[in-house]
Amino acid sequence: MQKLSLYTEKDIRYVYTVKSLITSLCVNFTFMWCIFVVYNLYIFMQKFQGGKIGTTLIGRWFVPLNEFSELDKAAAKRAFDFFVGWYI
Repeated sequence: MQKLSLYTEKDIRYVYTVKSLITSLCVNFTFMWCIFVVYNLYIFMQKFQGGKIGTTLIGRWFVPLNEFSELDKAAAKRAFDFFVGWYI
């Protein structure tokens, strides 16, 4: 008996890609929101303490394990977007 499926493998891959993208964007948005809140607190306290504030972006570069595999290229791009893409 053959198992019937409503979705193809390509459809399932697309759903997981979109879900992982949305998840990474939500995580990064929360991270940026926390920085914003801390920055505002620092600006408020700076009136009393003085000092300066700045940001540093440390990124990683990802390369595909197999240069000829489209899935590896997509994974490397997705990893780069997760770590650096949101902030640039």
